[in-house]
Amino acid sequence: MELIQQLNTRKSELIANQEKVLRNSLETKVKLTDAQESDYAAATAEIESIDKTVARMNALEKGKREVAAPTSDVFVPQPAKNTSGKKTFSAEYHKAFWSSIKDRNFTNAALNEGTTTEGGFTVPVVVLDQIVPLAPLESAMRKLALVLVTESDIKIPQQASRTVAAQKAESGDTSYSFGGTNPSFGQVTLASFMNGVNVPVSLELASDVSALAPFVTMDMSRGISNWEEFKFINGSGTGSRKVFLITATRPSVKTSPLLVWMRFST
Repeated sequence: MELIQQLNTRKSELIANQEKVLRNSLETKVKLTDAQESDYAAATAEIESIDKTVARMNALEKGKREVAAPTSDVFVPQPAKNTSGKKTFSAEYHKAFWSSIKDRNFTNAALNEGTTTEGGFTVPVVVLDQIVPLAPLESAMRKLALVLVTESDIKIPQQASRTVAAQKAESGDTSYSFGGTNPSFGQVTLASFMNGVNVPVSLELASDVSALAPFVTMDMSRGISNWEEFKFINGSGTGSRKVFLITATRPSVKTSPLLVWMRFST
């Protein structure tokens, strides 16, 4: 019963989180992001799994109660003639007798679960239809970045060297030209590439474990998200992501940095 209460508590938390996300989306009139859609679907799958688990545990509890109930009524013979002075058992005694022994744990029992050869090998193994994942990593940079999805390489022009000014003498009878050096330019190539992960699953395991398919799908999504978060912070720009820090100034607004990250796919 304690486990059922814990599952119902977890279900209540998931429903509250889903309601909070939907209310925020309706109030701000902003469509849910891919990450929010993924989290919402994962919560729905977990709620369905909790409902299935609670139903199974309730069925088990019901079965235990039925097994503990007496299989038949106690037969109390009635003497044809009460000449011996013996008294028959009353219905109240019958009920009290079975109530006193149905839940009793007899210490002199020969078979028990503690010893494998005396009953432990016969105890069925029960595995909950739910896989508990590791806590996801916080993807702070990925949430702050502006992601631009492209289909091919992008060449971005950039300045390679600055303009350098120089002193010039005043012109009179002799003409003096302006000195200094001109600016030079180059290009930065943002290359297109792919990322992903391969998780082999046997047909037998996929068929026998209903919780495996949604778990593997979400875990692959978390793995790619964690990999992208690492590239956000440590991207070298060579065959990998490059992070730009762009400063934009608007009227009556203080200068604020805008982090732009470009993701490419082929």
